[in-house]
Formats: sequence, structure tokens, C-alpha cells
Amino acid sequence: MEEKRSLGQKTLRSVVVFALLLTVAVSAAVSLSLSTLSREHYYEDTEDYAGIISHVVDGDRIAGYLETGQKDEYYNNTEVFLTSFLDEMDMTDISIVVPDGDEMIYVWDTDGADADLGDRTAIFSGYKSYLEYRTRDTEGKPFFFRTHKDGDVFISAFAPLYDTQEKLVAYTCVTRPEINLWGIIPQFILSIFVASALASVIMMHFIYTLMNKRFIEPITRLTESAEEMVDNIERDKPVEIDVHTGDELETLAEAFTKMDADLRDYIDELSAVTAERERISGELDAAAKIQRGILPKLGLQYDILPEFDLAASMTPAREVGGDFYDIFMADDRHLALIIADVSGKGVPASLFMVATKILMKYGIKQGMSPAEVFESTNEKLIESNDMELFVTAWLALIDLDTGECTVVNAGHEHPAFRKKGSIYELLRYRHSPALATLEGFTFSERSFRLEPGDSLFVYTDGVTEATNRDRKLFGEDRLIMALNKNKDAAPEELLSSVKGAIKEFVDGAPQFDDLTMLAFRFNGK
Repeated sequence: MEEKRSLGQKTLRSVVVFALLLTVAVSAAVSLSLSTLSREHYYEDTEDYAGIISHVVDGDRIAGYLETGQKDEYYNNTEVFLTSFLDEMDMTDISIVVPDGDEMIYVWDTDGADADLGDRTAIFSGYKSYLEYRTRDTEGKPFFFRTHKDGDVFISAFAPLYDTQEKLVAYTCVTRPEINLWGIIPQFILSIFVASALASVIMMHFIYTLMNKRFIEPITRLTESAEEMVDNIERDKPVEIDVHTGDELETLAEAFTKMDADLRDYIDELSAVTAERERISGELDAAAKIQRGILPKLGLQYDILPEFDLAASMTPAREVGGDFYDIFMADDRHLALIIADVSGKGVPASLFMVATKILMKYGIKQGMSPAEVFESTNEKLIESNDMELFVTAWLALIDLDTGECTVVNAGHEHPAFRKKGSIYELLRYRHSPALATLEGFTFSERSFRLEPGDSLFVYTDGVTEATNRDRKLFGEDRLIMALNKNKDAAPEELLSSVKGAIKEFVDGAPQFDDLTMLAFRFNGK
């Protein structure tokens, strides 16, 4: 196992690395900045020299010198001035020229061996570049031209020369050797590095001492106390942390002490809550078993009746749900089919479901018509509905001798119907409102005749509103496709087919509504 380093060791190493990096960074930054600044000042001085000469020389005399080619006392004095300026400022050459087409005419040139008054020469690249530079509306911006000669590098700065009428009459060019900063930078960097290193060591020593006293030692005590809390959670008294820094670390130490006491209290409370939760879970399991027991058992009592085949299932979203179905013989020849969905989830919905189921079955057993059953149930539910729940329900009373089917739909889903030899389609018609919503409402019935081989499929909205990971609903269209994929299947197989289609569609996404289905096929006498 890798040996852990203390916080003090890590801090010291970090301080040393930081000091080294800081020294290098400061040295490099200062050296680069000063060298760049020196170079810029050197260039600016060269440009200023050219400007000074352009202001000193009398521009009104230049046209006369070029016209006559004669030198006078002013010309000679100016030449002496330019030569002295050249020597004083350590320059290579000072020249004043007048552009003329592709040539330039010398007026003064401190290097007399190259040119004299009136001499012409082709405009060399430096002047040409400067003239082109000025045509780009860059008046006032610096321009420098670099040349190489015998292994040395020179820079030239240009300045316009005007007469008293502010007319451009010539250009002044000043050339001097380029400053060699690389010869002095290493020594300069070394000096900066040594000074920075010394300052960094002093500063880092002070910082480390301060951090060790103010942070590292208190944090070490906090760590040791935290380990004690974990290793001995059942001790009688909370751990005491000796940290008195007068800042957030002392507040943290106090919080650790309080957390230790709160944690032991929380463990005691959690044990009690866990026991209570286990008790509630057991009661919910019992409620789920009771709810499953309330649903009709589709066994031998219906298998011996050849007039129909049926299957039903209910899958609650929680331990107990608000969906239910009921199947029973109202009398010797009438079969009652019920499917309903109570708003809400959990225990309240399941209790409301039980009351609704009992009221409906009682009404049918009393010989009421489907509409009368819904009206009676509606009034009874409204009388004690403090939670303002409601029920969507579908009830069918089927005469097994004639196939006559009387249906009432209270805000429930559209049932799917299939004539023998055809396909499943939704029976769309206007519904009555849900139960427990409108007091004194008169529900309407709808009747049609079932022929041998006809089938019904009824369901709750948990089927069509099953949702996948993209938050898309299963919907009525996918339901009809799933039904018609196995349209000739027996009711039990039909339910399995629809469940498989829903499971494939949701692809493991959590469901939040009960899933209830009932399939019925009429065989007749």
C-alpha cells in the first residue's frame, strides 16, 4: 500500500515548486518586458532623430540647391551639423533626398563617398517601402526599415521634410546599427533570477510558517478527531477538538463536535424510523395482498361457461393502486364486466377503489340497469369525498343468450372492439363525466349486439400513457397495432401480446400509473 504523505510535507513541496516556478516566471517576464521596451525605445529614438533633422533643415532652400547645383554657406553649415549629429548619436548615415519618379536625388548625404548634391540613384527598397507605406493613410505611425551589411544589421527611420508653406519637399533618412540585446540579456536574466529567487525563498518561508501554524496544524488535529469519531462512534461523549484559531477552522472544529453528537442522535432516530418503515412496508404488503384478493379469480367458475372467453390483469404502479376490474354473473344469463381507474395513487386511491367496487356490484345485484348503477354509485361517492377523488369507469352488462350488450362509460378510455373476421378498432362515442364529480347527473347507456366471435378489449389510461425514456406515450395507435398483430389470439394470449409491446416500448423507463387490461370474446350459445 502506498505510504501517505502528511499535509505539511505536501505543502512544503508545493511551496518549493511554486517558488521555483514563480522565480522563473518573474525572471522571464521581467527580462522579456525590459528587452522589448528597450528595443522599442531604441527604435523610437531613431525615428525622433529623423524628425529633429527634418525640423532643423530649411526646406525652402532645397529646390534652389537642386536647380543650381551650387553649395553656399548654409549648405556647408548644414553638412557640418549633420556630420556632427551623426558622430554624436552613433549613427551610420544621414541623408536627405527628393523622390523623382523611379529615382531619388540626393541633397545631403553624410557619407559623401556614396552621393553628392544632385546625384541620382534608383529608389532602393527602403525608400520605396516607406513611400508605399505613407500612401496607406499611416501618417504619424512609425516605420522602420532593416538592412544587412557585412553581417551587421541596421535600422533606418524616415521623416518627411516640409517648407514654410507646409509643402512636402524631401525626406530625411537616419540609419544606425540595430541594438544587440542578446549580448546583455543573459547577464540581465541571471541578475533578475538571483534576485527573484532570494525574494521568493524569503517570502515562501514566511508563507509556509504562517500556513503551518494557521492551517496545517489545526487541520491535522481535525483529521485525528475525525478518525476518532469514525472508529468509536458509540462513546458516551462527543469528541472534543482543540482548535482555537479564531476563524473558520475553529468554526469547523465546533461543527465537527456538534456533528458527532447529532450523528449519534441520528443513528438512534434512524433505527426507530427504520423499524417504523418496516412496519409500514409490512402493512402495505398486506394491503396489496388484500387488493389482489378483492379482484375476481378467473378460474373454473368461468371456464365451464362456453358462451365466452376472458382474461384480465392489474399491475399497480405502487404497492397498492387505484385501478380495478370486476367480472361476475348478475343473474343466470347476464354477465357484468367492470373496469375503473381512481384518481391518485397509493392507499387513499385503493380505499376509494374498494368502495366503488362494492357499490357497483351491489347495484347490479339489485337488478339496476348500468346507468342506474352509475347514478347510485355517483351519489354515494360524493357524500363522503373529502379528498375530492374521482373515478373513470366502464360497465358492460351482456346477455349471454342473445349477445345484447348494454354499456355505460363514465369518462373512461375508448374500448377496442373487433367483429369476427375483422380487426380491432376503437369505439369512439361521447362519454358521461367521471364518477364523484357531478351531483345528480343522469348517465346515458349505449347498446349493441355481440355476434359469436366478436371481441372486446378494455383498459385504463396506464396502458396508453406508458412512457419511454424519450417521454413519448405508448398511445392508442400503438395499442391498436399490438391488438391487430395477434387479432385472432385468445384473451389470455392477447393480454400477453399487449404487455410485451408496452414493455418493449418503455424499455425499462419507470412507470407512474397502474396498468389494467381486460379482454373478452363472445362465443354465444
